[in-house]
Amino acid sequence: MAKRGGVGKANRLRTEEAEALVRESLNSVYGPGPGDFVSKRSFGSGDMAEELRRIPWFAHCEEPREFDLTMPVERVKSWSQAMRALKSRAWETATLEARNQLTAYLSQHHRERNREWNKITDRLKRGVVNPLTKEAWEPFRLEHELDVKLLHSIQWNILAALMENAYSDCRHGCFFFHELLTVYAAGHLPCGWIGKWPQGKLVVY
Repeated sequence: MAKRGGVGKANRLRTEEAEALVRESLNSVYGPGPGDFVSKRSFGSGDMAEELRRIPWFAHCEEPREFDLTMPVERVKSWSQAMRALKSRAWETATLEARNQLTAYLSQHHRERNREWNKITDRLKRGVVNPLTKEAWEPFRLEHELDVKLLHSIQWNILAALMENAYSDCRHGCFFFHELLTVYAAGHLPCGWIGKWPQGKLVVY
C-alpha cells in the first residue's frame, strides 16, 4: 500500500510539472488566435480615466471625419440611423465576441490575473463608468430623448476598453475597444457592425 501511495504521489508530481510547463509555454504565446479581431494598431497602457474625462462626447457626430482604424467604416447620418444600428444583433454579437476575446486569452494564458477580473471591473465601474454615466452620458441621452440602449452600449464599450488597458501588461493584443475609443474621443459614436465577426465594417455616427 505504501509503495502504491508513493507511485501515485510521483505520478501526481509529474502531472503537475507537465501542466506547469504547458502553462509556461502558453504564457509565452503572444497575439490573437484564429477567428479573433487583429488590430493593425498598438496601444500602450496609460491614464485612460483622465483621457475619458476630456472627451467631447458626441459633439461631432453630424460632421464628416476620417478614422485610421483596422476595420473599414460605414457612416450613418442621423441619430435614428445610429440607434437602429446600435440595436442590431450584429452589433451585440461583435461587442460580445470582442470582449470574450480578452477573457479567453486571460483564461488560457494568465489564470491568476484572470481571477482579479471581477475586482477590477467593480473598481472601474465605481471610479470611472458610473461618474461618466451620471455626468455625461445619461444627461445627453435624456436631453435628446434617445433609447436607453445607447447608454448600455457606451457603458459596455468603455468598460471593455478600460479592461483592455488594465490588462495591458499581459500582452493580450486585444484592442477592439481601444479602436472604438478613438472614435468616441473624436466626438463621434461607434454604433454598429456590418458583416460576420471578425470581418466586416464598423458603423459610426
